[in-house]
Amino acid sequence: MGALADLRAAVAASLGDVAEVASGAWAVHPSVVDAVTPPAFMLVWADPWLLAGSACTYDARLTVVCVSARLEPDPGVETLELMVTAVLEAVPLPAVEVLPPAPFDIGGVHYQAARVTVRQFVTVERVVP
Repeated sequence: MGALADLRAAVAASLGDVAEVASGAWAVHPSVVDAVTPPAFMLVWADPWLLAGSACTYDARLTVVCVSARLEPDPGVETLELMVTAVLEAVPLPAVEVLPPAPFDIGGVHYQAARVTVRQFVTVERVVP
């Protein structure tokens, strides 16, 4: 795998250590999916995705979308708070941004979600002719 795929796989694996994920109560989707059954974590690349550090290094930013419930009269805020805390405790990378609960669309369905963006420096080898 390349540095970026390794980063995404490592974050997904660290979320697998969350007690609710290990028990099967919450799911982890290591990449974008078109449907989820909440509560679930979904990994997506942040915007910006990569920030240049040097000729071969980049500050890569990955967002863990914490999907707690479908948007209904009970928005699932308590579950969302637990999920964000679980990401901050389980992922051994610094969080650079945590966005508040907001609607998040997946496959045309509106969900209650929050986003936790983490960062890691990655190296991408360049071939210079």
